[in-house]
Amino acid sequence: MANGDKMYVRIQGSATLKDGTVESANGAWSFTGGTGKLKGVKGKGTYKGKDVPDGSATYEVEGEYELRK
Repeated sequence: MANGDKMYVRIQGSATLKDGTVESANGAWSFTGGTGKLKGVKGKGTYKGKDVPDGSATYEVEGEYELRK
């Protein structure tokens, strides 16, 4: 965050490579903690994506999170 607060994420998944390029990747993510206003963040979700010809990557990330009150 701009104020220096951080959140930490665990990512587990797999990818298929062809000629050093990610053809497809998918998996799950979950928050493992945070600092400042993000301390106590909880949440999880999934992701899927791939590399694109211009050298960048495109990923769709879905999930839910909750911040402590």
